[in-house]
Amino acid sequence: MELSYKKAIEEMQDILHKIENEELDVDEISEKVERVSYLYAYCQKKLKTTQNNVERIIEQMQSGEYEMPQQQENDDTEQNSED
Repeated sequence: MELSYKKAIEEMQDILHKIENEELDVDEISEKVERVSYLYAYCQKKLKTTQNNVERIIEQMQSGEYEMPQQQENDDTEQNSED
């Protein structure tokens, strides 16, 4: 299963819920805290990458260098059926 930002957040929330409700034994806590630290770093990296991409696109749009991405095939099909 590929990790996504949403899945990482959900997993962190689940782990934190279990810690808060004392559902984990002492042996599991260390492992889960390590997992949360990994997930947190993953989310931070995703957010930074997204921020950089948005800033780059905005700069390109302001300078007139931005080119619209090509539409996907089903977008073209929808447009053709509206004509």
